[in-house]
Amino acid sequence: MIPEKFIKFAALGALGVAGGAFAAYAALLVAFLPTPTSGMPGNGGGFDTIGWQTVAVALLVPIALLAAWHVDFAKQLKAGRNTCPGV
Repeated sequence: MIPEKFIKFAALGALGVAGGAFAAYAALLVAFLPTPTSGMPGNGGGFDTIGWQTVAVALLVPIALLAAWHVDFAKQLKAGRNTCPGV
């Protein structure tokens, strides 16, 4: 259980993780950018444009879920103590 005096900081941290997840997503997209000669014979590998777009979409789903979970957790923390018994 989070002490009452740290709940606002925990909510702010959860929102920070959500923003950081999208910053990590942007960094990964830059890291996986196609090389100028990707897909050319004899270039030694690398992503082509279609592979890069596929990775971009495939990475978006878990990153968006992670960010959404943290935003929801921050909303729950900001709402305060739950008054529903058993929850």
